[in-house]
Amino acid sequence: MKTRFFLVSMLFLFVTALQAQNNNGDNRSGNRPNGVQREFPSKEMIKEYALTQDQVTKLKKVSADYTKKREALNKEMREAREKNKENKEAARPNEESMKKMKNLMDEQNKAIKEVLTKEQQEKWDKQQAERAEKMKNAQNNRQRGDRPNVGGERGNRNARPNQGAPNRGLW
Repeated sequence: MKTRFFLVSMLFLFVTALQAQNNNGDNRSGNRPNGVQREFPSKEMIKEYALTQDQVTKLKKVSADYTKKREALNKEMREAREKNKENKEAARPNEESMKKMKNLMDEQNKAIKEVLTKEQQEKWDKQQAERAEKMKNAQNNRQRGDRPNVGGERGNRNARPNQGAPNRGLW
């Protein structure tokens, strides 16, 4: 009985170790397990925008081209960060790198819009504006220190006791 328990425990540890090695700790939003990239255009986008097969082919090429460019820029930024590990300020992405990334994203957006029809472009612009607004709001909330109100008022360190109550001059 003890040997069976020992063998099962060892098997569990071995499988766990293998999974940890395969993961490499690189599970950021842009990276997927086993090197699988997010598909662009997605099936939902193809359906929502009623994309033709020609448009899908062109958009996949645009995505592949800009993914390579983005990966090269990310590699450049990562190398600069590794080079300046001791100097925390220099290790952060500088304005020039951020500007390059924004320009690359703007170029990709322009290339995507060239493939879309006028109606599809309008829909794309609207969705991009909504996404930008959500990101801006999330960034502002992080800068203010707001947190989601999980677990009642205690979950938000900036919550006021009378929030939502009529203004009685307390705050």
